[in-house]
Amino acid sequence: MRWRSLSVGALVMAVFGVGLWVALRTPAQVASPVLPTAEPRALTPEAGAQFVGGAACGECHAREVTSLRTTSHAQAVRPAKDALFVEMFAEEATLVDPFHGASFTPQLRDGAPGFLVRSGGGKEEFTLAVWALGGSNRGYTFLCLDPEGYLTEGRLSYYPGGKGWGFTPGQPNADPTPYAIGRRGVEDLCLPCHSASVVWKEGRLDTAASHLGIGCESCHGPARRHLDLMRQDRNGPLGIARITTAGALGQAEVCGRCHRAPNTKTTDLAGLVSLPRFQGRALSKSACFKRSGGRLTCSTCHDPHADAVRLMADYDVKCLKCHAGRDPAVPSWQPCKLKKKRNCVGCHMPAQDVGMPSQQLFHLHWIK
Repeated sequence: MRWRSLSVGALVMAVFGVGLWVALRTPAQVASPVLPTAEPRALTPEAGAQFVGGAACGECHAREVTSLRTTSHAQAVRPAKDALFVEMFAEEATLVDPFHGASFTPQLRDGAPGFLVRSGGGKEEFTLAVWALGGSNRGYTFLCLDPEGYLTEGRLSYYPGGKGWGFTPGQPNADPTPYAIGRRGVEDLCLPCHSASVVWKEGRLDTAASHLGIGCESCHGPARRHLDLMRQDRNGPLGIARITTAGALGQAEVCGRCHRAPNTKTTDLAGLVSLPRFQGRALSKSACFKRSGGRLTCSTCHDPHADAVRLMADYDVKCLKCHAGRDPAVPSWQPCKLKKKRNCVGCHMPAQDVGMPSQQLFHLHWIK
C-alpha cells in the first residue's frame, strides 16, 4: 500500500508539473492575437511597452527589415534639423493668413529651423520645428513647439518640385483653427499614422519610448509577446496574427488604418475630390475588388516592405494576370474591351488633383 501511495503521488506531481509547464509556455494572451485595424492613436506608457521596434524584428526577419528601412514609409518621421529640411527653411517665403491676421515666415535661427509668426498688434513668436512628417517627395509637414511646449502641426508645409512653401492640408488659408501657429492634438491627428508607436506621457511625446517612422508593428501589431515566445521556441505559438491569412478585406482594413479602411463612412464618394488619397475606401468600391474572390488586395500590387513601384508597365503585368481573357475560372477574367495590354492604370485608375496646394496628382483606386 505504501509503494502504491507513493506511485500515485508521483503521478499526480508529474501531471501537475506538465500542466504548469504548459501554462507557462502558452499564456492566455497567445490564444487570440488580432491584427491592428483600428485607427492608430497615441499610447500610454504601458501599451507602448508592448512594441519592440524594427531592430528586434530583424533578428529573424532581416531581409524584410533591411528592405523596409530604405522606404519612404520608414522615413515618414525625421528630425527637422536634418540637412534636407534645413535647406528648405533657408528659402525666403512669407505667407499671410487674413483670418488670423497673421503671417508665417520659415527661418533659421542659429541653424535651427522654425517659423516666425507675426500676428495682430505686432506680436512676434518663433516656433521651433522639431519633426518633419512625410517620406516621399509629395510634401513635408513640420511639427513645432508652441510657446507652452506642446507639439503643433505647423501651418506651412513644403512642397518639392518647384512649388515651395504653402499651407498645410487641413489648415488652408483663412481656416479658423484655434491656434494661429498651428493645430494641437498631433498625438491623434497625424503622428500615429507616420509611426509604429507613439507614446504620450504627461501630455508630451516620449521620444525614447516611441518608435517613430512606419515600421513592422504598424501593420503586424505590437510584437513583444511574439518576440518573447520566439526567443523561447521558434516552433511554438506565434503570439501575433498573420496578415497573409486575413483575406483581402482584412488586409485592406490593416492598410486602411491610415489609407482609409473599406468601411470608412463617407457621403458622396463620386464627388469627393480627395478620394484618390483614400485608397482603401476607393478600392473597396471597385468591381475588381468585389468580384476577385479575395484575390485582389493591397499587396497584390504593392510590396509592403518596399516603396511603391513607379513604372506603370509593372502594374500592367499584374492586371493581365486576371484580365488576359484566358482563365474563365477567375471571376473577373474579362479582357480589356479595347484589347489593350498597356497603360491599364492610366485608363482605369487615372491620376487626379486632390486639391492640395502643390497640385499633386494621386491615382484613383476606384478601378473603373
